[in-house]
Amino acid sequence: MKYFILVFLLIILSLFVYRKLTKPETLNIAGIELSLEKPWEKFNDSDESKIGNLIRAYHFDEGEKRFKKLIGGDSFLIACLKKDKSWNFYYYYYGPGTYTILGFTEEAEKEITPPNE
Repeated sequence: MKYFILVFLLIILSLFVYRKLTKPETLNIAGIELSLEKPWEKFNDSDESKIGNLIRAYHFDEGEKRFKKLIGGDSFLIACLKKDKSWNFYYYYYGPGTYTILGFTEEAEKEITPPNE
C-alpha cells in the first residue's frame, strides 16, 4: 500500500512539474492575462523617440539598454537594464486617448523573465 501511495504522489508531482514547465509565460495585469511568449527585441530609432520620450516624461529609469516585447496590439512590455545590472519593467499601452506607461511592483517584476542581452 505504501508503494502505491508513493507512486501516486510521484505521478502527481511529475504532472505538476510538466505542466509548470510547458505552460506559456503569462502576466496578469488588471485582471487581464497577457501572453509573454514573443521574443524580446532591442529598441529601434522609432522606439527611442516614441517610447523613450514617454519613459523620460514619467521620470522612470531608462537604463543603459532597452528592450520591448509585443504582448498584443500596441501594447508592449519594456525592460530597461540599469547600471547595477538589475532590470526595471514597464507596461506600455494605448490608454484613454493617449499612450500610457506603467511601472510594475517588485513582486510582478520577479515573474518576468528578462531578455538575454
